[in-house]
Amino acid sequence: TSVGDRLTTPRGKQLLDFCVVEGCQIFSPGRNTFICDNGGSVIDLALVYGDAGVVEGPIADETDAHTLFTGFPVRGHIPVYTQLRAASGITPRKQVYSFGEAEWEPWSLHIEATLAEIDLEREDHPAEMLQVFQECIKEASETWIPKKTVCRHSRPYWCRQLTILAKELRAAQDRYRFRHTNVNREKLTESRALFKKTLIAKKNEWVH
Repeated sequence: TSVGDRLTTPRGKQLLDFCVVEGCQIFSPGRNTFICDNGGSVIDLALVYGDAGVVEGPIADETDAHTLFTGFPVRGHIPVYTQLRAASGITPRKQVYSFGEAEWEPWSLHIEATLAEIDLEREDHPAEMLQVFQECIKEASETWIPKKTVCRHSRPYWCRQLTILAKELRAAQDRYRFRHTNVNREKLTESRALFKKTLIAKKNEWVH
């Protein structure tokens, strides 16, 4: 139902889980792209990775559908088109502080030692004092906080734990797809819930 269909199916849930794990976006025409006597369903979607963005679509076009399949308008597949914006050749990258690897104790001692050597009796020049504090913090950060390279499409919150949980989720999906047993369904539900919970926690840790 999240892509515009009237039903939620196991395959639809697996597709949504796949998009969460792989970090891609899912776009839907929001209407049936296959029609039949019982109403039809949405079976045409666009999965977009990286810098590509959907300019228009997916759009179901019934204009010339009667010439493309037998049985129109009772049963058949409606043509669908999607326009994408191509990714740029070079993805901008930048250096950012890796706060999770920072050495905070020497960082704070560095700031204290630096401020102890500075004349702080300049109350009539608050702008200068602010600049002094900012330069002090920057110097300590450059010394004691490692940096990492990220780009617009990086997932800086991603870690080894999420990689392991993602593999376990895929394995649980494969087991349930092969054998629809209660045990496999319970394990899939547990694996999906644990992955989503951990994913949200890691995102929050990175933001804060």
